[in-house]
Amino acid sequence: MLEPALALYAGDGTLVDEDTLRSALNAGQDPRISHIARTSSDHLYAAVSHNIVEETTGSYTIDVQVTRGGEVPAPRQQIVYLNFAGGEAYNPLTGGTMDFPEFEAGDISSIYDGD
Repeated sequence: MLEPALALYAGDGTLVDEDTLRSALNAGQDPRISHIARTSSDHLYAAVSHNIVEETTGSYTIDVQVTRGGEVPAPRQQIVYLNFAGGEAYNPLTGGTMDFPEFEAGDISSIYDGD
């Protein structure tokens, strides 16, 4: 059984969205992506692969629905909480923990050094 991962890429190869965990964590559930294109792109590409836990094999069917000319909803605000001190978090794939180093803004750009 394939238990696939699914990714959506813009025409320039930029990753737009992905679902790599649904089938890896829940056997029998298919990955899903729902994407509203807010910018023009010459193409969108869907990539299907085995999931990130194991190299499963099998066949798949991909369903794509394109709706044009509708109202594009305004982007929704997102709130992201960051823990700059670092730490560890539970890893649902392994049942263990993942270690996160302390965040250093200077890693993004030298203009943030020391922030």
